[in-house]
Amino acid sequence: MNILTYNYYNKRHTQGIGGVLQGELLAYLMSKYYNFKFIRSKFFYFRGHEKRLNVNKWEGAFQFLNNTNKTKNQIIKNIASIKELNNKSKYILSIPFNLSLKKFSKISVSNQKKIIKNFRKLFWKSNHKLLRKSRYKNIVLHLRNFSKGDEIFGDESIIYEYFSYDYNIPNNNPKFYTNWYTSLITKIIKKNKLNKKNVKIHICSTGYTKQFNEIKKRLEKLAKVNLRLNNKSFEDFTLMINADHLIMAQSSFSYLASFINKGKKYIRNGFRQYLPFDVRVVKDYELENFYYSNYIYNNLLRLILRMKIKINKIFKFKRF
Repeated sequence: MNILTYNYYNKRHTQGIGGVLQGELLAYLMSKYYNFKFIRSKFFYFRGHEKRLNVNKWEGAFQFLNNTNKTKNQIIKNIASIKELNNKSKYILSIPFNLSLKKFSKISVSNQKKIIKNFRKLFWKSNHKLLRKSRYKNIVLHLRNFSKGDEIFGDESIIYEYFSYDYNIPNNNPKFYTNWYTSLITKIIKKNKLNKKNVKIHICSTGYTKQFNEIKKRLEKLAKVNLRLNNKSFEDFTLMINADHLIMAQSSFSYLASFINKGKKYIRNGFRQYLPFDVRVVKDYELENFYYSNYIYNNLLRLILRMKIKINKIFKFKRF
């Protein structure tokens, strides 16, 4: 029987908690699909805005993934193709995130559900101390923020929907997102027949309080609001996995939480990677005051902007 692992070895200086652990999680899910053993690797965690990151809490929460021990003679081999899993190997096979993601997204939905549900069951059995009971229905909103930590450089930053930075296009600015998330949370409250007395909204992000004044003010008309900026990541993660309603960002951090959270989960317009079977993709035109024509217009603008960036890169390269 082969042994799988996830041995993170690219761009170590930029990878945060979510990025590292999403790779390990998908590798573990692949081990369940193939009925292989799984062993954890040691990781380097990029601290970003959290200078006092408590690595032990993260390691402890996911230690249950280990279901084998490494022998003295076994070494780790990075694989480049799924075909390499078909033959018995004397090595521990490290499967990169892109291969896990590509393969797992193609297996049947019934298999995906079964594997993810079993993973959740095992996670909560091993981490029952992380369960949080509350008299409120908790809506947790995770937002990316460009102003402090969590930076993505180059034209790739265009695909991330930062809350605080204004790209001067309709699809990417604070006012747009304030309206969008307020509209979504209003819809959640109405649909689930909740009220101001039994709901609490938590905003998890990084940055400065003044950048969130407007959305906080708008949401306080709906329920109590807990603004959590630059908090300890593990505390935010615990809040996300216990949320009754988790609103995800375009971020590997809340993406990781979506595999564990048993409540209702939402994300705007989809994600760049495979989403768990019970994440609800909310299109802009499904919300109040957001029209299909605007949805098309916004995405066309984004496409044009990305094409301009690529063209500029080509011309800059030719000059040299």
